Order: sequence, then C-alpha cells, then structure tokens
Amino acid sequence: MGVRAGLSAVALWACLCGTALAQQKPKLEDVLRSINESSRGETNTVDFKPFLLAIVACGLMYFAVKHWNIRLARPKSLNNHAKLLKEMSAAAGVPVRKLRSLEPLARAQGLSSPLVAILCPSAITDLARNAKTEAERKAVMELAQEVLKP
Repeated sequence: MGVRAGLSAVALWACLCGTALAQQKPKLEDVLRSINESSRGETNTVDFKPFLLAIVACGLMYFAVKHWNIRLARPKSLNNHAKLLKEMSAAAGVPVRKLRSLEPLARAQGLSSPLVAILCPSAITDLARNAKTEAERKAVMELAQEVLKP
C-alpha cells in the first residue's frame, strides 16, 4: 500500500466518523443549556446615545448648510427706484423716458409709480380715461400699445 492509499483510508475513516458524530441527536439537557445561555442577556450591548447624538448633529448641520445655501441663492432686491424703473422698462420694451414722462400723471391719479400702469392693464385704461390733456392721453395710449404688443 502506498502513501496515497493510506491517505485515502484515513480520509474515508474521518468522513465516516464525522457523519456518525453529526447524526447523533443532541440531548435535551444540552439543548436547554444552550437556550438558557443565549437568553441570559449576556450579550455585549453598546450605548447608542453617542451614535444618536452624532446622527442628530449631522442632521442639524445638513439643514443649516441647506438653509445657508438657500439664503445665498436669493437674488438681490432692487431698492433703488431708478434701477427698478430701468429693469422694468427693459423687460416691457418701453423706453425709460416715456415712463418718466408719465410719472406726474400717475401720481396725480393716485398711483405710486408709472410701473403700476405697466403691470396692471386696468391702471393704463384709468390713466387714459382720466388724462386732462390730449398729449397725456396720447402718451398713455402709446404706452399701452407698447406694453400690450404680442
């Protein structure tokens, strides 16, 4: 018999003994002891307070950064009346000089600015209806035609 035959015989014997040991039924005492040991509560519990605190801190930092980015992304408001007039006239396609010429008429009618006439069509009709001179009425009608162009 060679070395190979000896190794295969040892392997066969180990397999048979291993299966014979594995097929033995556990004793009731062993099962109850195992259940008792696992239910004693001897597990290693970890205090979760630091983890919970870290999660809350990360959440607060996330919302703070998000709020900061929203605050930075807002467009700057136009507090200067002349700049606002210029921006609105460019958006509506109306020259600034026409709006400035209508400013006294708009103030006489109770409007805060001729920009209100651009934004509100009923304000333009009120300005045209209540204009005192033909030149004012003509200026208002030209403004209405330019603003209401398709």
